[in-house]
Amino acid sequence: MDPQIIDEILAFITSVNENSNEQMKSLANKLYQLSEPHFQASTTTQLDPLTVLDPSEHSLDTLFFFTYSTSRCNSVTDINVGQFLVQAMHHFVRVFKPEQLLYSPSRITHIAHALEHLAKLLQNPVIPIVPLIVAIERLTPEKNTLTPLHAPLAKASLLSKMYHQPLTILDHDIEDVNPSTYDISIKSFLLYHYYSAMIYIGNKNFERAIEFLVLTVSAPAQAISAIQVEAYKKYILVSLIHYGRVPSLPKYTSAALEKYFKNKHPIYNDMIEAFQKGLPQLKALIETHQELLTEESHMGLAKQCIEALHRETIKQLGDVYVTLTIGEMANLLAEKESQNVDEKDLERTLVAMVRYIFIYIISSI
Repeated sequence: MDPQIIDEILAFITSVNENSNEQMKSLANKLYQLSEPHFQASTTTQLDPLTVLDPSEHSLDTLFFFTYSTSRCNSVTDINVGQFLVQAMHHFVRVFKPEQLLYSPSRITHIAHALEHLAKLLQNPVIPIVPLIVAIERLTPEKNTLTPLHAPLAKASLLSKMYHQPLTILDHDIEDVNPSTYDISIKSFLLYHYYSAMIYIGNKNFERAIEFLVLTVSAPAQAISAIQVEAYKKYILVSLIHYGRVPSLPKYTSAALEKYFKNKHPIYNDMIEAFQKGLPQLKALIETHQELLTEESHMGLAKQCIEALHRETIKQLGDVYVTLTIGEMANLLAEKESQNVDEKDLERTLVAMVRYIFIYIISSI
């Protein structure tokens, strides 16, 4: 690539008046017309365009050059470059002008792609989280608008098991979904709420997780989505853990999805029935389908269903257990659950239940 061409491109970029709608549209079109060699070339003075452009003034152009620079980092020898680009992205998300980026909605998505690529290169899954949070807050200060960065943030938080960090974004309900403003689709909506539900499950905030799973399962879609099917499975399991039952889904939930789910994944509806019948039946069902539940990464939730039913059995004893010793209560539970009940395990369960109720009361004040 002739460096003179890069000089001309940069001269054009810096001459654009950001207050002119027509000039900004022309700039966005020009950037889309450029090919990869243009973004990877240097100037006549051997400068990287990224060191020439000021991201606080030329945000849209910087984003194009930045994302192309990131894509060419593909080996261990590029680690130093990768670390530099991570720092550059941290700076970029703090200074970019949101109004400029909106002239190229699809390029905003590449912020997430670049960070995911750098996270893999540097083998550090935490890398995308903070820049994505900052970028979302700058794009939508009220935090109630879905952007193409929401789902990648939730995904990165899951991969890195950083369940608390994204809550500053997730705790705000999405009220505005505008495909014309951002490069988003129904898949963006489904992935964001599905990943977020898994984060709330990781935080043991089951009620909030259920809210997000309901939004995922009941969202209108042209065809049955694999994301919705997986969300349906978790909706049943988490509802049993939290409520001891599975509430009806909204009436506008796709009938085709519900029919498909019952036919293709009967074990989950069987689990609802087993939960109502008692602990022996639930344990037997889970043991029978242990391989499938493990394969679908739901064995952990299934075990929590067992624990939840055990707690529910204790609660069903009502006020009676207040007058009983731990030993007497263990014998009563053993009779109801058809299994031996260890007194120390029972005591730990009771303490955990009291602690949970105390925390719930305090958080509600």
